[in-house]
Amino acid sequence: MKKMTLAIFGLGPRARYLASLYEKHPYVEIVAICDRFERNVAFARELLQNKNVHSYLSYENLIKNEHPDAMLIAIDPDRQVAYACDAMERGIHVMTEVPAAFTLEDCWKLVDTVEKTGAMYQLNEQTRYMYFISKWREMFQKGEMGKILLMEGEYLHYERWDNFVDMNTGNFFYDPEGLQKPGFNGEEYNSAKEKCLVPSWRYTCFKHPIYYLPHELSPLLSITEDRVTKVSCMGTRPQSYHDGSVQKDNRDMEVALMHTANDTLLRMVAGFTSPHPHRKDSGCHWYHVSGTKAEVEWSRTEKDFPKMWTAEKGWAEGDLWPFSDPEADELAKSASHGGLDFYPIDSFVKAFFAGKWPPMNVYRAVETAAPAIIAARSSELGGVLLDVPDFRAKYNRYDI
Repeated sequence: MKKMTLAIFGLGPRARYLASLYEKHPYVEIVAICDRFERNVAFARELLQNKNVHSYLSYENLIKNEHPDAMLIAIDPDRQVAYACDAMERGIHVMTEVPAAFTLEDCWKLVDTVEKTGAMYQLNEQTRYMYFISKWREMFQKGEMGKILLMEGEYLHYERWDNFVDMNTGNFFYDPEGLQKPGFNGEEYNSAKEKCLVPSWRYTCFKHPIYYLPHELSPLLSITEDRVTKVSCMGTRPQSYHDGSVQKDNRDMEVALMHTANDTLLRMVAGFTSPHPHRKDSGCHWYHVSGTKAEVEWSRTEKDFPKMWTAEKGWAEGDLWPFSDPEADELAKSASHGGLDFYPIDSFVKAFFAGKWPPMNVYRAVETAAPAIIAARSSELGGVLLDVPDFRAKYNRYDI
């Protein structure tokens, strides 16, 4: 069987790890890597087994000299859509990292480009592959949950993620030299002899943590194959109560209430600037689904267990469902995030050779991005209820 040739554009720490994982896949051949920072290219070359991989310092040179089957675009997600669409226009299948987009305009660009070109697009969202989510999905499909009335997801991930990048070196900084102050935009450091520090995409996610919802929306919406139609969101004040060193317009937490096409309610929570405890196996993520026949919930702490209630048997608690697939192969088990990082790779490769859309296709991708984008807008307006576009209507794609 031939291999899918792959180029990787963007070689930060996450992308370099994914590159090593792609290289292990038996049906993937990495033919080119690219990053604007020489240090990142060097780090990636050192990590990869294939020392003959072609290296580039610009997307333009990469695309001029290479025509791979597919490309992983792992640059800042608030800049990735233009490159993704350009690559698809050239007949290259594309994978991008989370979130898929930060504007509705970019959501539409992704959809329109996929439909225009016929290229395959996938969002590399991995939590939809949690094993217990697959078991909940089976319960729903068998009718064991009845009508699902409420789904809840939380992503509370306190970590001093680097907010700024030095555009001369690619080094990251959290609060370099006390530069985090209102109005800072990096233009004050435009001399090549000085640090040119600009906010990274994580700065945007700190400003509105609700932007970072794909890891909650993706697994929950996959259970019923649903989409969000309306959103209302509120957040804490635009200044962290816990950490005064972060930008003054960063919110500690935002909570969104959503309504879906299937008449299900969602409560979604996100926060990154205040400490929160981890949950058993899932770390910063927590999920709950309530139906007319059954209710299921993941562990709330590191010390309790998943729970299930059924109308017939009442409450049960214990190791009801594993976090990871107990029958996964060794390559999947070796991947990070409990093995989950392997599945977007494998799903994309299988879709490529089958000539089919991947599970996390462009419609499912924008259906995780658009509700979050609109939620951020609602938060700024004090919680007003806003509509979410139906991206499927334009091309009548309700069967995908």
